[in-house]
Amino acid sequence: LRKLGSSVSGFAMGTGLASAAQVLAAKATSPIPTAPAVVPNPVPPVQFINQGDGSGNRMAITFDDGPTPGVTNVVLDELRKRNLCATFFMIGKNVIVAPELAGRVLAEGHEVGNHTFHHLKLNTLPDQQVDWEIQKTQDTLGEALNHRAAWFRPPYGEFRQNQIGIPQGKGLGVVLWSVDSRDWSQPGEDKIVH
Repeated sequence: LRKLGSSVSGFAMGTGLASAAQVLAAKATSPIPTAPAVVPNPVPPVQFINQGDGSGNRMAITFDDGPTPGVTNVVLDELRKRNLCATFFMIGKNVIVAPELAGRVLAEGHEVGNHTFHHLKLNTLPDQQVDWEIQKTQDTLGEALNHRAAWFRPPYGEFRQNQIGIPQGKGLGVVLWSVDSRDWSQPGEDKIVH
């Protein structure tokens, strides 16, 4: 994600010396100057990353909600067979339960992202709790894996535009997706593959 800058308009004040009497006399004989209106630069809404630039024949494979014993290890085995790398967006409490499996993800060259600590719908939470969910997972990844995530994915893709500053303030880019296999609804292998 590109970091959005903001410009600040300011006013310069003269530095000449004058006595209080001279200033008051000048004010009494001249109209009070008005400051020019400050028009804020419009800041476009932040776009979440949900696909690459479209050049070439490439895809980014991502997995959410792990690490989960019996699932994540099977996925890792299949990725290794195909010499593929993926990004695993991990839930902090799951990292605490399965730190060795989370460590295997990193050891095998995959990226580990932040998927909050409890996997709650962030758009229903106060900002302070959202901040805690993200920070607690960053801290957990640091303690368990000696790793700080660079990417954040909100659970369910539920995130308010005005919450973007929370992960960005922690140096995290926000990533969604362009294709959802909907495997969580257990539609069957054929539908997932399709």
